[in-house]
Amino acid sequence: MSDLKKVLFIVGPTASGKSQLSYQLAKKFNGVIVNCDSLQVYEGLNIGSAKPTKTEMALCPHYLFGHIENGDEYTAGRFRSDAIRLLKNTSHSLYIFVGGSGFYIKALVDGMFEETPIKLTIQNEVKNMKSKMSKEELFQFLADRDPAYAHNIHVNDTYRVSRALELVLSLNKTMKEIQDEFSSKSSDFIYPHRYLGVNPGREVLRERVALRLQKMLEAGFRQEVEKLLQDNLKTWKPLNSVGYKEMQEWLGGHRDERDFLSEVIKNTMRLAKRQMTWFKRNSEIEWLKGPLDPLSQKSIDFLSRD
Repeated sequence: MSDLKKVLFIVGPTASGKSQLSYQLAKKFNGVIVNCDSLQVYEGLNIGSAKPTKTEMALCPHYLFGHIENGDEYTAGRFRSDAIRLLKNTSHSLYIFVGGSGFYIKALVDGMFEETPIKLTIQNEVKNMKSKMSKEELFQFLADRDPAYAHNIHVNDTYRVSRALELVLSLNKTMKEIQDEFSSKSSDFIYPHRYLGVNPGREVLRERVALRLQKMLEAGFRQEVEKLLQDNLKTWKPLNSVGYKEMQEWLGGHRDERDFLSEVIKNTMRLAKRQMTWFKRNSEIEWLKGPLDPLSQKSIDFLSRD
């Protein structure tokens, strides 16, 4: 029964202390921890993704960590399916979703338009059109079939143009008809939920980022990336993420250690800024400056009730 299951989302920028807070609350309120980070889902991205250690994972049940094979591609749609399946098929009372991937959380709670299935024949047809047509011709092809939608996107936005073509041709409907149909369906995320955010401020966060990066190097981050490159994963998209990208440049002789550290800290802080921009859109988040800050009575009541 959904009323016996509660969901707590712990969000915030990278290195802010979300994991520490999650362990405290899992222990106090008998919760389980569910990954909501787009890198920690991969089996081989451990140190550079700041995935919990085996010792930490032994503290309470953990889900959706390292369940995706190296070289595979994971999406918000797949995350949503995995998370809904987990909630339906397990019987814990409190699920603590932890991570900085705001899009994953939005997909889970609000549903996801991208989950609409596309016929393989249509995918191949659009792919063939993209290879033979110019951007302008592809855009005009969409405009002829759905002028209203085409009016709202740019001719150079080839991703949205091709995605719209796949949907329009697959379902034989306009994008407005497809979106209206999607909006009319109720989301299958039926669980009571609450949001906590951790944001210590930029100066404290910078210090935490620098300290965590040093610990990553001591734990074997360099060797982790060397192994992934030996497995011919250089072009794998996750290896272009912050930390992994700069490590590849260091290993390739394009950076020294000092330059590596400086660049990762700078790019991590940029990532943190983007994450906070996303989370600030959600007025339901109760913000803490650190994992040891006291919770509001509303959050305590939510976590305490059976």
